[in-house]
Amino acid sequence: MVWRPDPIEFLHYRDHDEFEVDVVLEFGGAAVAGIEGVVLYDGTASVSFGDRLFAVPIRRVWESQ
Repeated sequence: MVWRPDPIEFLHYRDHDEFEVDVVLEFGGAAVAGIEGVVLYDGTASVSFGDRLFAVPIRRVWESQ
């Protein structure tokens, strides 16, 4: 696992019209990413298991590009 100097917040978003994003990641208040159709798990490989559905290792959240 890679250490990140900036904290990552895991959030959920839904507005009054019921538009929602399953997981919102906020990186140090400057960068935001929305995640839909992804299962985070404690494995090593990213795997597709359906139309636009993926299982992704949770460590990818903390790894730098």
